[in-house]
Amino acid sequence: MKYRSPEQAAFEHLLNISIELSKEDDSDILMEKILLAAVEVSNADAGSIYLVTESKELEFRTIYNKSLGLHLGGSSSQEITFPPIPLFVDNEPNQSAIVAHAANSGEVINIEDVYATVPFDFSAARKMDSKTGYKTKSMLTFPLKDHTDDIIGVIQLINAMDGDQITTFSVPIERQLLSFASLGAIALTNKALISNMEKLFESFAKTIAIAIDAKSPHTGGHCKRIPELTLMIADAVHDYKEGPLASFTLTEEERYQLNILRLAS
Repeated sequence: MKYRSPEQAAFEHLLNISIELSKEDDSDILMEKILLAAVEVSNADAGSIYLVTESKELEFRTIYNKSLGLHLGGSSSQEITFPPIPLFVDNEPNQSAIVAHAANSGEVINIEDVYATVPFDFSAARKMDSKTGYKTKSMLTFPLKDHTDDIIGVIQLINAMDGDQITTFSVPIERQLLSFASLGAIALTNKALISNMEKLFESFAKTIAIAIDAKSPHTGGHCKRIPELTLMIADAVHDYKEGPLASFTLTEEERYQLNILRLAS
């Protein structure tokens, strides 16, 4: 077997993860994959990923903790009930929340021991620790930047592990994660762009349908009903699991195509 240096192995690992990210269509699952890959690469015990919203808040998208067996958001069936974190308080950058500071400043924040750190408010983490018996110590928080250097989210990793011992997040791990995070952010941006293009196309199709109806309401109404009935029949056959049509399935892409035909008719 050909020898691979740790750096080569890490690079190949990140490359494989990046390829997987490029194939994912669901944005929630995509964000979960980004977080879990970061946890794996850094050997962290826990982590969270946040998305910057239009209202200038950081919204939890996935929360994961190995030791506690905790998995919220993403592919789990568990809803995240924690409130979003504001990026600004009284029109000033939120300096107390570490994830907000990372998003506002674009800085990577690597903390060896959160209980010995003064500038940031870790009361929520300490409160959670007291409830669960968990011990939050080392923490790495870094922004997700897209290809235009805009910050679209934040990843926070907790407790880098060396066997059973909590250690710090090393500088080489920081560099690996930042390279990977850029690829993850670009994947998220591409997904958002595709979604916006689909919405624009649907809006265009609706506009055409309205124009046709306005020009000829008699045939327009007829043309509208036929695609709607076609979609209803296709859905019914897809759900029916008996008889000669039991093997018929309608993929999400095929259903989307039928729906576009309905909108444009």
